[in-house]
Amino acid sequence: MEAYCGCWSSLIRSSGRIAAPHVTVNGMDLSTLRRPEAAGIVLAMAAFAMLYTLALKSPGIDFWRPWATSRTAVVDVYSRAGRERLYQLVVPPPGAKGSTSREHRAAVQAAALDVAFLGYRGIDVVQPPLFLSVFRVFSTDNYERDYRWFLAVSLVCFFTAVYVLGRIVGFSVLFALVTASALGFVLGAEVSTLDVGNVNNIQLALVVAFLLLQLRSSTWADVASGAVLALGIAFKPNIALLAVAIGLTWAGCRLWRKTLTVGAGFALGALLALGLSAMLLSSSAWRNWLAVVPELLGSVQPLEYGNIAVSAIILEQWDFDSSLILIAVGLVALAAAALRPLWALHPAPADAPAFDRTFLGVASGSALIMLSSRLVWEHYVVLAMPALLLVVRGIMDQGGARSWALALAITPLSLGCIIVLKFITGTCVLAANAMNVSLLVLFGWALGCLWRSGARHKDGTSCRGRSTAIQQPL
Repeated sequence: MEAYCGCWSSLIRSSGRIAAPHVTVNGMDLSTLRRPEAAGIVLAMAAFAMLYTLALKSPGIDFWRPWATSRTAVVDVYSRAGRERLYQLVVPPPGAKGSTSREHRAAVQAAALDVAFLGYRGIDVVQPPLFLSVFRVFSTDNYERDYRWFLAVSLVCFFTAVYVLGRIVGFSVLFALVTASALGFVLGAEVSTLDVGNVNNIQLALVVAFLLLQLRSSTWADVASGAVLALGIAFKPNIALLAVAIGLTWAGCRLWRKTLTVGAGFALGALLALGLSAMLLSSSAWRNWLAVVPELLGSVQPLEYGNIAVSAIILEQWDFDSSLILIAVGLVALAAAALRPLWALHPAPADAPAFDRTFLGVASGSALIMLSSRLVWEHYVVLAMPALLLVVRGIMDQGGARSWALALAITPLSLGCIIVLKFITGTCVLAANAMNVSLLVLFGWALGCLWRSGARHKDGTSCRGRSTAIQQPL
């Protein structure tokens, strides 16, 4: 199993060699690479450079908000008074010097959007305290330099996460590198992430780090994975549903000891998040944030702002709040697939490897987040990467009309399709509907894989094996 999930340096080594002199780059011996793998690395580096250059055209308004907020002395940035005070401190007045700088453009654009939404002159701060704490540690007084570093880290997280996920689902080294390079340009969510300067790539990397730790069968790896999951959720809670999906999956496998061990690590990670925020911001930071959580959960961003959530579409079309129904139905479906081994006629053996079902639980949960949340910006779809690559693997395995149907079903997630659909109607409604259909396909496919992995075939063979559950879904 671990052969599929090493890091960059370990996965690129193999028996085939390049007939070249001994050359090293950053400690990597290029003479030990096979030609296709070396070509894949060159392609990935070129794609990285091109995406980085394209991303520099944007001021990065989502990066600017926490960057500016974390550098002020405002204690409660979540209250109206704090948001208004923040506006006065960080938004330059009209005609101020440096109007062509990236920082100035980001401040003006972000402030305009926030004032339109809030209804008063304030900065809409919704990031949790740990999020702001991280920015406070790494931010300097130079916005340009900080933003460039952020883009580099974000792209490294994206390429590494997609590569590792590709290896998990069985891609070759070359195909995993090509997939990561191609998705950077083709996936509309990634283009949007880089355009606004959001942290979705970092979130994805944390999820992949959890999966990599789960590959190691040790108590300390379980504790560490729980801490990583807790820190990821505290950093940005929109991935909290993953913890539920993982818990249900392990309950179905009767992995009680693992659940308790990872739970202990989760508690440690939560305590670490609280402690860091208290030291770097204030002791009341989490209490202030929790006070505005009801406001965050109750706020509805319209489609015209870019919210593609299913519940937002239903609310605008039929004036009906379906968010609770959607999450309830999704969780019931997820629970049925995750808990199947508990009641299946031919349950999978209790000692079968658990990582495949853990991965499928993460894939199902990541897709469900996109379908059940009340707020889903286009760039959030990056978080559904485990389910997306699982479907890509399915396209490769199925062949024939079924592969074409699957490929067509996920096409609306591509940047080109999104642009065309928005151009045809002049609004984002059709594009949002099409993207949600694609997300439903991702959820259904991952859920089907999870369902099948929970029982044995009639001949007694297990469906929980990695080759069946992940490489050959449904």
